Amino acid sequence: MRENKPTRKSNVVYFQIGLIAALLLTIFVIENKTEVKTLKPETAHARELDAETPFVFHMPKEKPEVKQPVKENKTSKKLPTQPMEKPFVEPAIVEAFEPNDPVNYDPGKIEFEQTIDKPIENIDFRKVEMAPVFPGCEIYETQEEIKSCFSSQIAKIIKKKFDGDLAGELNLRGEQRIYVTFTVNDKGWVENIKTRSIHEELSNEAERVVKLLPKMQPGQQQDKKVSVRYSLPIIFHIK
Repeated sequence: MRENKPTRKSNVVYFQIGLIAALLLTIFVIENKTEVKTLKPETAHARELDAETPFVFHMPKEKPEVKQPVKENKTSKKLPTQPMEKPFVEPAIVEAFEPNDPVNYDPGKIEFEQTIDKPIENIDFRKVEMAPVFPGCEIYETQEEIKSCFSSQIAKIIKKKFDGDLAGELNLRGEQRIYVTFTVNDKGWVENIKTRSIHEELSNEAERVVKLLPKMQPGQQQDKKVSVRYSLPIIFHIK
């Protein structure tokens, strides 16, 4: 039998087929080995925030102005108004004068009003700024201490000098009250002594004892020596 020898034309065909097969195989291998890395949109956004988180400020959108239709006011019938009469104003009369004219004053015709300070009336012992100082109370500094010393010294004198036998002579029993008021004048002396009691003898005795009070340093009000009024009730019990 006779063998078929490959011709030149068949060799070319085989070569083309082999080349195409090799090319297809190469493309298939490349596609299988190459990995295309794609980032999801959410992952990419997260990585951008990890680097530096921006501050997002949302500006409100401006709303377009809506022009409202202008309502036409219905014209109302106007009633005829009578013209108002303007009040009559008399023109003011202004006298002209020259500002540079010299003005002459006669000192002899100018009357000066003398101001005389009114004397301060008697001030209550509790309200005076600086109370009278009883002899021996100069050692105290505050007004509260000076006033307390004043009252205690007067109480000692009344207790020591008041005649206690007078109540027995008058056959008095129980509690007896004598109301005494006097003034320490601006010289420091006691004056204007007033007493009140059920029995005249008790009032007279209280007045006698108050007159024994010594001269004191006068009280002061607004840096001026003033008369100060002092009141005290004398109370004693008779058994």
